[in-house]
Amino acid sequence: MNYLGDALLTTPAMAAMRRAYPDAQIDTIVGSGAAAGVLAGNPDIDRIIPRTARDSWGRCKQLFQTLRRGKYTDVVILPPLPAYAVTAFLAGTPVRVGQANRGMNRFLTDLRHTNAVHMADAMLDTVHVPNEARPTRRGLTVTVDPQAVIETDQLLSDMGIDLSRDLVAVNVGATRPQKRWMAENFAAVLDQLADHQLVLIGAGPEDEALTADVLGQVRSAKPVNLISRTTIPQLAALLRRSRVLLSADSGPMHLATAVGAPVVALFGSTDPKITGPYDEASQSIYKALHCAPCGNHPTCEGRFDCMRAITPDEAALAVRSLLRRDNPMRSLPLAARPHAGLASRTSNPPAKPILDGPPKHILIVTKFRFIGDTLLAIPVFRAARRRWPDARIVLLTGRNARMLLKNNPYLDEIIEFDPNKRDHGQRAFWRFVKRVHRGHFDLCLILNRSFHSALLTWFAGSRGRAGFDCEGRGPLLSQRVPYDREKSEIACYFDVLRSVAPETEINSELELWINPDERAEAEKRLADALGWGWAGLRLIGVQPGASLPGKRWSPANFASVANTLASSDPNARVVLVGGPDEQASADAMLAGCTEETRRRTVSFVGKCDLRGSLALIEQLGLFIGNDTAVMHSAVALGVPTVALFGPTNPRKWGNYGERRSVIESTNGKMDGIAVEPVVAAARSLLEASSLAK
Repeated sequence: MNYLGDALLTTPAMAAMRRAYPDAQIDTIVGSGAAAGVLAGNPDIDRIIPRTARDSWGRCKQLFQTLRRGKYTDVVILPPLPAYAVTAFLAGTPVRVGQANRGMNRFLTDLRHTNAVHMADAMLDTVHVPNEARPTRRGLTVTVDPQAVIETDQLLSDMGIDLSRDLVAVNVGATRPQKRWMAENFAAVLDQLADHQLVLIGAGPEDEALTADVLGQVRSAKPVNLISRTTIPQLAALLRRSRVLLSADSGPMHLATAVGAPVVALFGSTDPKITGPYDEASQSIYKALHCAPCGNHPTCEGRFDCMRAITPDEAALAVRSLLRRDNPMRSLPLAARPHAGLASRTSNPPAKPILDGPPKHILIVTKFRFIGDTLLAIPVFRAARRRWPDARIVLLTGRNARMLLKNNPYLDEIIEFDPNKRDHGQRAFWRFVKRVHRGHFDLCLILNRSFHSALLTWFAGSRGRAGFDCEGRGPLLSQRVPYDREKSEIACYFDVLRSVAPETEINSELELWINPDERAEAEKRLADALGWGWAGLRLIGVQPGASLPGKRWSPANFASVANTLASSDPNARVVLVGGPDEQASADAMLAGCTEETRRRTVSFVGKCDLRGSLALIEQLGLFIGNDTAVMHSAVALGVPTVALFGPTNPRKWGNYGERRSVIESTNGKMDGIAVEPVVAAARSLLEASSLAK
């Protein structure tokens, strides 16, 4: 292996060999420089032989000479490169082990088969060891030099770092342009994490230039710049001291994993399933665009859309999420992390196509209970219409969805199904089976994960049924799609669509449609409540309620936010929205407001139907609310939004972007959200809106 990260990915295999053959001499040939340096002191390796040649012929010549002179009895070829197998054969090494590969098989004595996805797992499968020698956990091995720890601590202290406080490291570089995140995004993340001690790491002219660009755009953060100022041992010591590393796919990302520091890893042109952090604590952010992974051959003409799709908000949120976790790896000795690894995993075989041609009749099935989930499916409606413009597209969904989706340009028909109340029972179920059967649907996109939704379309005889392989319903589907509980729900919906139309581009933007009459009615309501000069006021919408009690932030906290924002802006007016069952939350919030705030508040809670509320929300300058369908509607209507998440996962259900701010609880409950960050996020969005005007 030539690179630092790739060399570290060999260490689980090295550890397994050492356990299986404790008395053997185990030497390795590895790229000179960082790759050889990061393996120095590894307890599983007796001798590191730096690869001096740069070209393929020179590398094979060095391998040949090493094998002949060293009189090695065995050679293990970890990368599946036929040239190395041929070289070992010509060198006459008795035992030649490598991955089964059509170009290598005839030159090996021991062919090792693997279905592993991750590169480290594949190399672990390449070594011939008993099962008890294999690692039981994921992890890489590196030895941290005690002298480097002393030197690094001194360097950090000299730069003003308080060693008693948490440290967040940020690696701005990567080996290839398509793996690098944008300077403006790094700057935005640094500003969002300005309440932490930040240190920038990297090396070389390209990293130095990118860092200069980042620092030129930072507004409030004061990161310590250590670009090109650390050796490999010192970098390992620095990462060992860091609570979290934010990095693209790079050598420092793997080094952090090896020393026990969790990573927020940003992936675009490469796939984290193959080369992602090899531990059980890190988080990878990967958009999986239609062109990804492209590896060394990007097709976007230098735009690097996959990296641009990662927003600063979601990266900062992931960092804060890891900062809240306790990391048991950090209490282990520096010199030898437990050699970890997962048993080889088989990748899903490519699905067979279920369409003979463009579908003429398409049924999309969303959840029957929460209309917010249907709203999150709008990007799929849009993509399906663009993919099949002449098809008849019908939506089977829960009650109230027709009102939500009024005026939409993508669906030809909406069928409402309420199995929990109105359409409860077998008779109603069979009635809908017959109705779906009459539709002659040649493609069903089942975005609902329930067993009954798959059963209904199966009984209806729909030919192509693509959906999530969960809830025991796999046999009812003709196209099974894995469901990722940590992945954005919108991205999961696109997984279903792309299982039948792989070239479909992912565009997760939400939208809703207000017609002129609805807009005029909303304007009249606001004029009646605030006077005809309402258009010159700054309207701050608040929804203090939520359908589930566990998702409701304290009314007293909402009141504190309203008091702060109203007192600092004489033009601010607070607009309360919500359904009739949210009246108690609205009353409790108003009870906590000051008299001045109450005077400048107007409540439409329980006074409008869903369409009326949406038209009012469209007029707002800011919306603050819990994780509800109304919050998602505000995002869809283009209103700057502060969304509050407690028990629900914002990476799953949140909406990220430059006009949105996601506030995540520190303890998984709504009481883990403080007032101050909500106020700060609201002011930031209001300021940005003012500048945009």
